[in-house]
Amino acid sequence: MSDTLAGALIGAGALLCGLVASQLANFLVEQRRELASYRVNLYAKRLEVHQEAYKWLMDIIEPAMKANLSPGGDPGILGLVDSLYVGARKWWDGNCLYLDDVSRIKVVDFLEAVRDISEGVVQDQPPLHVMFRSALDAVVTGIGMKHLDVREPRRHVG
Repeated sequence: MSDTLAGALIGAGALLCGLVASQLANFLVEQRRELASYRVNLYAKRLEVHQEAYKWLMDIIEPAMKANLSPGGDPGILGLVDSLYVGARKWWDGNCLYLDDVSRIKVVDFLEAVRDISEGVVQDQPPLHVMFRSALDAVVTGIGMKHLDVREPRRHVG
């Protein structure tokens, strides 16, 4: 084999390896971009759904507490609670997978307690306000914004 042919083969092999390495690098960069875009879009949807969960909780708590404190009481309040439950449950069925695990459990537990109240069952174990606070706290912390917290750290005085 001549030196020219050997040099050409080595050059062609190097070129082929360079092309493969370049294509692999481009593929990996594109995959990372897609994953980053997916995460940003998913985070935006999770933020939206957590905000909606917060609003449902805030809309439901006052009428549910009134109905729970007067079982068999005002049919208007029980009807309102039932209507709110139905709306929240429909929302839940379409969005629950976007909630984090803890929020998902706490919110559905609260909603099921509200359903019981709308049917005239007193909810006292655990108390409704405790379930509400637990669900609300889970929704607020479940957004996953702790890495975005920019408050000044507390300074120890003394």
